[in-house]
Amino acid sequence: MAGKLKFDLHTGAAFLIWAVLLTWAYYHPNPQFPNYAIWLTAGLTAYTGKRLFQKKREFNGVNP
Repeated sequence: MAGKLKFDLHTGAAFLIWAVLLTWAYYHPNPQFPNYAIWLTAGLTAYTGKRLFQKKREFNGVNP
């Protein structure tokens, strides 16, 4: 029986990954950079929104 793979990605680490990828893409000329930047930022925004939404009391098993 194989063990479960656990991977925690925190918002700070996601922001750091976003910054590195965006910086790398900026310094490697590509006509698709604006499109890449938009999708990368949308992904970070969605991930951060999901993390903030999970902190609501009604979604983490705490009854008021």
